[in-house]
Amino acid sequence: MLKLVKPVAAAGLMAWTLDGGAVILSLTPDSQTVQVNDAVTLNVIYDTQGENPGGGVFALTFENSAFRLEKVEFDDNLPDDPGFRVSPSLPVTDKTFNLGFGNANGIQGSGKAISLVFQALTPGSFEFLLGNPLPPHDPFNKVTGTVTYNSATVEVQAVPIPAGIGLFASGLAILGFKSRRNPD
Repeated sequence: MLKLVKPVAAAGLMAWTLDGGAVILSLTPDSQTVQVNDAVTLNVIYDTQGENPGGGVFALTFENSAFRLEKVEFDDNLPDDPGFRVSPSLPVTDKTFNLGFGNANGIQGSGKAISLVFQALTPGSFEFLLGNPLPPHDPFNKVTGTVTYNSATVEVQAVPIPAGIGLFASGLAILGFKSRRNPD
């Protein structure tokens, strides 16, 4: 009997330290390509991975010289208390702001929590990062495991001049020269 105590205790300790509980917050789509002045929509997706957290707050960091936050919409099917929704006042002038959702009974499962609509202002490749909230807010509470934050990238391309404009202009120029040479 004493021989079984050590392996059972070790297994219990490993199970306790490897507590599989986690909450995953991610942005979808994880990458996209748009043009300057296009709307960029990113969705915050939650997956409680078996946890029953009461909800919480997290931060979003983005390049505010390249994007303007236009709208924050909480999903109608979000299983939480509408009284506990953290979102920034618009316009956002900082590179990082807090978002949050939850309730006293906790959220479970997975789904879309928030849609964020930005306007692309300048070309380049940019990253949107989810992470721990700015003080004084707490991260997702009642999570015995970890909270994992995933990010998204957006490639913004300059608005291209349609190739047909150059072709059209050269055709007009040829017609103009031809009409000057042949007056009839």
